[in-house]
Amino acid sequence: MRSGERRMLRLPWARGAAWIVLVAAAAASSTACASAPPRGDSIAAEQAQQLAEEMGTAMTPPVIFSREADWFVVEHIAASNDPSRGIRVEALAWSGTSGSGDGAEIDVRITIDVPAHSATRIFEASYGPGSATRCYRYHVVGSRFYDTLKLDEIVCTNDAAPALPVPDPPPALPADAQATISRVLTYATSGSLAADLRVAFPQDFITVESDSVGEVLVAAVGVPSERECIVAVRGADGAIERVGFDPMWIEPGEAGCSTRLYTSPPL
Repeated sequence: MRSGERRMLRLPWARGAAWIVLVAAAAASSTACASAPPRGDSIAAEQAQQLAEEMGTAMTPPVIFSREADWFVVEHIAASNDPSRGIRVEALAWSGTSGSGDGAEIDVRITIDVPAHSATRIFEASYGPGSATRCYRYHVVGSRFYDTLKLDEIVCTNDAAPALPVPDPPPALPADAQATISRVLTYATSGSLAADLRVAFPQDFITVESDSVGEVLVAAVGVPSERECIVAVRGADGAIERVGFDPMWIEPGEAGCSTRLYTSPPL
């Protein structure tokens, strides 16, 4: 060794010790991450959006029904509320009717609480408990052939939700409508049938129609807005039978609830 030169000692265990330190640090970091997964707020927000879309789909079925906004609140908004599963759905405001030109409008607040989740499969994420509150405005408008829905997210407020409404039930034929029609047909004449049917069904949302073909009497009674229709005939022998028909024939733009469903059914 030359004068003034210092020799660097290379201890064989030095690299091993450094490697152990690095591994220990990585393990500690991994353990820290595993013990504190991210909150599940984003998961809760996604679930709120999904629920909002599902409620909107339920509000606009393929068959058109005119409904008051308070009916939507009870049948779809309140029915989706499920605190036992961490789902709180509140109607904040409502107005209008889906069958009118302006449609029905409903404001809704959705709060979702999700529990912590530990991944059990590869690529699956773990997350801690989380929560999200999102608010939406539904605008439901009925056209001749289908209902349309506009769904917008709106700014949430902390206002308390009002009490749920008590909507009037949708128009419908009485439960004993078939028996009533049969009774009217039993005693009516061709000249009295129309008046007799209207006396038996005085509600303005119920349509009545009568016809006669020889000695055969035909009666049609229904609620067109609800796709309800009963067509019955009294034969020449006095026997009364209910007439079957394709449900499509009473849809908007088709024959409707008419005696023609028997006398001249659509092809």
